[in-house]
Amino acid sequence: MDYFIELYGTLPRAGPGGNAFTRKAFERMAYLPSEPGVPPQVIPPYGSVV
Repeated sequence: MDYFIELYGTLPRAGPGGNAFTRKAFERMAYLPSEPGVPPQVIPPYGSVV
């Protein structure tokens, strides 16, 4: 794990694109829920697994 932190930890962003591209992608989405969240069927009945 230390290897990945050493390799990627100094990068300003760990993925392609930028804020402008993300904003443009969201603007193109036809439907966004007013209150996003995790559907109940995805949440385990015993709580968090972390």
